[in-house]
Amino acid sequence: MAPRAKKREQDLLHPRVTRAIWRAVLIELARTGYQGLSMEQVARRAGVGKAALYRRWRSRKAMMLDLVTAIELPIVPSVDKGSLHADLLEYIKGAVRLMRRPLARRLLPEFYAEMNRGGDLGQALRNKLLGPKSLQLQELVERAKRRGEISNSVDPRLASALIVGPIYWAWMIERYSFDESSIATLTTSLTAALKGN
Repeated sequence: MAPRAKKREQDLLHPRVTRAIWRAVLIELARTGYQGLSMEQVARRAGVGKAALYRRWRSRKAMMLDLVTAIELPIVPSVDKGSLHADLLEYIKGAVRLMRRPLARRLLPEFYAEMNRGGDLGQALRNKLLGPKSLQLQELVERAKRRGEISNSVDPRLASALIVGPIYWAWMIERYSFDESSIATLTTSLTAALKGN
């Protein structure tokens, strides 16, 4: 390979270019969704030629699979605050903070929709998002069991669904904005439901 051509190839594969492409993919995903995403749009937004994309990925799907593997997707942590009520309050506040981030508001529903479409990309997103999220929520439930706050017969998966269900319904379906009062009310209601009160 001639020195000039080699230099051009190195420039195309530079980590700075990859970061610009990742940023462009996320912005375009938020703008058009995966179904509307094109390699041309990504290249234009990243300020690179299409060759910079096709040197890395043979298709839009390959690019997305690589993206899902490479980037850190936001997961709300389950923090031990000493009681079920306090743990739930901290978790719900974390979820609300996440929902208030504009990019997360646009991307997460798109990711969940793609999960339900199935295929390699849907499975990759399911592994990246749902696996870690389920572990966090199930640990919250198991801590409450160890403290004796809820029955050992409570199914952690069903309990997790009970916790996140109202949050995501309010966010994605109702377009509801939580305030301090509604966070407190939801926390109290979920605590009572999990305890069987």
